[in-house]
Formats: sequence, structure tokens, C-alpha cells
Amino acid sequence: KSVFGKKRLSDLKNYSLNKISHQIKSKSILIAGRKESNLLIERVKDAHKKLENSKMIMVPGAKHDIGQKDYQEMLKKIISKL
Repeated sequence: KSVFGKKRLSDLKNYSLNKISHQIKSKSILIAGRKESNLLIERVKDAHKKLENSKMIMVPGAKHDIGQKDYQEMLKKIISKL
């Protein structure tokens, strides 16, 4: 069973971080939940390697749901440090 819909799969094929990562110079924060699918976690790790100025944060116990309390608490911590 795929975790992506048809439109999302099409977007992923058309917009490659490999093609644009060298153009991204700003600081980036990549956030993923520890309970995300392995595919999504690997994509975040790959993006972190490719984006020169990135920071990767893994939220313990969180799934792919920004409405989840763990995600929201982590976002509050990140924003308060900006």
C-alpha cells in the first residue's frame, strides 16, 4: 500500500531536490516524526545531506501528523529559539 496519492507521486517525480539543492542557500529546518514511514525518514535524511545549511530534527513518538501534540511542542521549541 502506498503512503502517497497519485498527485503526490507525480509531484515527487517532477520536483527533484537533486536539481535544485545547490540553489538553496538559506538555513533550513527539516522536521520528521520518528514514527514516519521509512521512506519519508530516508527522504528527510537525504535532503539534510544535500542542503548545506540544514538542521534535521526528529520528533520522538510523532507520526506524519502536524496536528499531533509532540509535533506541536517541537515546533514551539524551534520557533522560540529563532
